[in-house]
Amino acid sequence: LQLAGGAGNFRGYLNISSGELEIVNSLQAGPVGSGTVTMPGGLLKVNTIVLSQDRYNPSYVTISGDAEIQSYYFEVGWPGIGYVTQDGGTITTNELALTNANENSRGEGYYTLNAGTLDAGAVYVGIIKGQFKVTNPTATINITDGFDIRPHGPFTVPANTIIHLKGAKFSC
Repeated sequence: LQLAGGAGNFRGYLNISSGELEIVNSLQAGPVGSGTVTMPGGLLKVNTIVLSQDRYNPSYVTISGDAEIQSYYFEVGWPGIGYVTQDGGTITTNELALTNANENSRGEGYYTLNAGTLDAGAVYVGIIKGQFKVTNPTATINITDGFDIRPHGPFTVPANTIIHLKGAKFSC
């Protein structure tokens, strides 16, 4: 499923407030142009989420309420600019990567966790340029494989925030 595409001025929107949407392969928000996913409720199941491949038109995912996203890969800023804002709900993913691993692409991935739960296998912050910001110490972060913060990836949390690293490596 592609949101936007074809030209830089294209805009694509997906709003899920209840029910379930299962995408067998991938959700590309902003392959060209800007894509926006808004989830105040419901369930999104998808193998891969690629948030923004367009360097000049950012794409967005906002999750709140009791919404849930389940994905194997969640790539933010690949190679464009992507923003994830979590105001509630649960995001479950095997891999959350905030920016592209390709140094030539200059992707930017930003994740703000205001409330809710992030359950991830591995989290990579700032491979090129990315940021992981937690604003609420009651938000839940569970990481099972690895938490890798690179030099170009600030990770900020308020005092008293608990990060559960269950068998995961931590590197920065």
